[in-house]
Amino acid sequence: MWRGRSPSASSRYSTNPNPNPNPNPNPNLNPNPNPNLLEVFSRAVAEAAGAGNALFFATPLLALASVLATCVCATALCPFEAVRILSVRAGESSAAALQAQVEAEGALSLFRGLPALLIKEVPFVVTKFVVFDRVSVLILATAPELCEQPAFAAALPFVAGSVAGVASVLASQPADVVLTRTNDEGATLGGAIADLRASPRLALQGLAPRLLFGVLLVTLQFVLYTQLRASLGVAKTDLTLVWDALAVLRVVGQ
Repeated sequence: MWRGRSPSASSRYSTNPNPNPNPNPNPNLNPNPNPNLLEVFSRAVAEAAGAGNALFFATPLLALASVLATCVCATALCPFEAVRILSVRAGESSAAALQAQVEAEGALSLFRGLPALLIKEVPFVVTKFVVFDRVSVLILATAPELCEQPAFAAALPFVAGSVAGVASVLASQPADVVLTRTNDEGATLGGAIADLRASPRLALQGLAPRLLFGVLLVTLQFVLYTQLRASLGVAKTDLTLVWDALAVLRVVGQ
């Protein structure tokens, strides 16, 4: 029952687990960047754009930072996902599946699924962060008098996270279908895309469980992040000050 789980353990609890243990699983090992990695790229993108552009193009720059962070995470986690799929498909242990794959096709073959993984994860992650940010701002602007109420502060990540979960699942659903079909033996990314073009209704496969799973996942991510930050007494400005201090140390070191 637990075969194939070990290589994805670290990635599973970093983002988006895959509950499907079938031989051709829906690969939802989710390389979503955590807020700290996103903050690194957000600051880098903002510095490159300049203060004025960073102010007026906040949402596009957030989307760009999300793309960059997702690419880094997906590249790091792709081999783990490949080993998981291979071990489940072959009915072998993770170590045996890894050794057989490397001996047969080389280590680079573990990254074969990276393009398909990026096609799915980039729209998912970008939509998640952008929609959560915009919905949160909209809610706060609509009811500013409620901002100081604890109940409102606790409910905000639930509401914004739920909306972001629905939007991110819908945005990535076609790519998720393509990624799932590329895991069939002998399938290629081009062939999976061609199948989807020939039969657009395939894009609806598995939508209902993905919506349920995506809403729960994204909402839980933002709620846990918000609650942990609040319980530790860490404000968003505190996180910004940490990166400011690191930036100063970098300049001094040069």
